[in-house]
Amino acid sequence: MDKITISDDDIRQWVSSKSYERGFRYYKNNVVDDAKRQEMMIKAYCHGSMPQPYRVSVQFDADGIAEADCSCPVGSGGHCKHVAALLLTYLNDSDEFREIEEVDEILEHRSKEDLIYLIKEMLDRRPELENLLEVVLPVDRLDEETIDPVSYRNLAASAFHQSQYSWYGERGIADQLHSIIRMGAEFIDKNENQNAAIVYEQVALEVIDNYEMIGDEEGEIGSVVNACVEKLGECLSEISELEVRERIIMTLFDIYEFDVEFGGVGLSDEVPDVILDAATSQEKEMVAKRLSALLSTEKKDDWGSSWHRRAYGGFLLDLKKDRLTDDEYMKICRMADRTIDLVDKLLSKDQVNEAIIEAKDTSDYDLLSIADVFVNHNHGKIAKELIEKRLNRSDDDRLLNWLKTNAETEGDFSQALQLSMTLFQNHKSLSTYQDLRRIAQKLNKWDSLRKELIKNLSDEKQYELLTRIYMDEKHIDLALKTVKQIPMDRWNFPRFLLIEVAKASEQTKPFESIRLYSQMAEHFIELRGRNNYQTACTYLSKAKRVYQQINDIQQWNVYIESLRDEHDNLPAFLDELSKARL
Repeated sequence: MDKITISDDDIRQWVSSKSYERGFRYYKNNVVDDAKRQEMMIKAYCHGSMPQPYRVSVQFDADGIAEADCSCPVGSGGHCKHVAALLLTYLNDSDEFREIEEVDEILEHRSKEDLIYLIKEMLDRRPELENLLEVVLPVDRLDEETIDPVSYRNLAASAFHQSQYSWYGERGIADQLHSIIRMGAEFIDKNENQNAAIVYEQVALEVIDNYEMIGDEEGEIGSVVNACVEKLGECLSEISELEVRERIIMTLFDIYEFDVEFGGVGLSDEVPDVILDAATSQEKEMVAKRLSALLSTEKKDDWGSSWHRRAYGGFLLDLKKDRLTDDEYMKICRMADRTIDLVDKLLSKDQVNEAIIEAKDTSDYDLLSIADVFVNHNHGKIAKELIEKRLNRSDDDRLLNWLKTNAETEGDFSQALQLSMTLFQNHKSLSTYQDLRRIAQKLNKWDSLRKELIKNLSDEKQYELLTRIYMDEKHIDLALKTVKQIPMDRWNFPRFLLIEVAKASEQTKPFESIRLYSQMAEHFIELRGRNNYQTACTYLSKAKRVYQQINDIQQWNVYIESLRDEHDNLPAFLDELSKARL
């Protein structure tokens, strides 16, 4: 076998320093089991926080680590602590990895009787794999057999049936579904595009049938549908049979309709483009009829229905844009609540008064886009008047921001400064402060205005914002003063701001930096729980590093010993200190 070369730095670079440190603790605790090497891949099981171990693998190429994977909840991409533990085990104990042949080679050496026995044994252990026996596989055959859609639908359904027994949840479902999708890709490689399309259709339809019952927070199940949509588009470009094409297009539309009705979670983002690019005029008309039917049945009494109508209307306009008269176009716009498109069309026909009437009753959010449409049609004055009138009955800061941006565009920086000041007063934040500074500097008014702002913020005891401002302006000494005055408790603890100040002061004010790192550590110790203790140890490690920089390790030893004594009733915390070598 070719030699696998890997270094400690390679591992740290691949998984990140944080995962490396955690993985190192796993490696030291001997949590990696059944380690194997298969050509340029290493794989094993890694015991983690769940009762069932995680499956971990790393693939190498001539340049080093090519890809990795872990079945843990955050293992997609292979940058987790379990992958780090596997790599460290190989780096330090490569002799523990038993070499095995590639699967194809192993199976080629087996007799038919052996293979039948193996399959039965695997089905005993994993009964859900029995569905694989019912499907036509993407292997070489004398004739192209059309596969049974039901068999592949059942295969996809089995992924969801097993989810209630799986430790891996959505990740496990997605992995199984992607394995079925790979079978579709193999059909494409054999130029069996109709069979490939059946695979992708059945997987996607099974997902949308089950989607409401799962929590796809990471989008892993959604990525399965996205892959099916992309591949169905490829199949559509290669298939000429009208009946098959119609079925594929209707499947794509079913995915699109489900996604829109579900609120638009990204399952069908590419569907309109696929249909617009690959469908014939007749097929587009078929889709247009379905969209028109949906528009006619949507109610007009809530925001959700309005969103649905806009989505359907936008797709319908794209499908028919080359065949619509202006009146037909505007009729669809009104039916679909697409006021922005309607105003754009009216202005293109110089029907300015009608456009103003349509704009008046829109939401604040839509009015902002409509104002831009007026500007694009050289009606900037009308756009400004529409926004100003809306401000008489709305306190939406986005309207003020539009006026500010418009004033800057027109070169009226005095007006922009006034509006920027109002925005800052309405919402005091670093971003509104920075915007105010940017405009005031153009008018050479910043120095005096800054003094006024800082005084007012100090009088109002806005110490957290003052600290953020001083950090932005590189006034570290001032930030160290105000950060001490920020009221902090269990629920109000600006952790990342404290980290920023502590890191910035390590060189020039090391003792202040140590104080902040210690403060953060002690905060997380008081929150209790092993995860919080691990976070506390992270900040204690930073404090120790600063002590080492100033050659005062003796004072560090005093501090850490006092911390151990103070919390000697917290064995989990003391355990984490030991693991972190503190």
